[in-house]
Amino acid sequence: MFGDETAMDGRALRRRRGWGVIGHRVNVIELFHPLISVLALYTYTGFACWRHVEGAFNVGTFLEAMTSMLDDIMQPWPLPNSILILDNCGIHHAHETLLRE
Repeated sequence: MFGDETAMDGRALRRRRGWGVIGHRVNVIELFHPLISVLALYTYTGFACWRHVEGAFNVGTFLEAMTSMLDDIMQPWPLPNSILILDNCGIHHAHETLLRE
């Protein structure tokens, strides 16, 4: 089972150029969209579960979301979903001993 997080805000939809009448300035309207962060667990069969927060994950929200998802899905070795793989993001090391349990 793999775990990863990602985030998106309104900058992904930003346009810096547009079409308009020759000789007239083009007005570009920027809309504000809040930052949304998603933490997902997925296996070889697809997404197992996910959690999202408005803003960024911090150590507390990451640990809360991860433990709630793992309680539902994680199984003892050697059953399926018994190994969790995370990337080397610093937030993953904050409570590494709690996640190992």
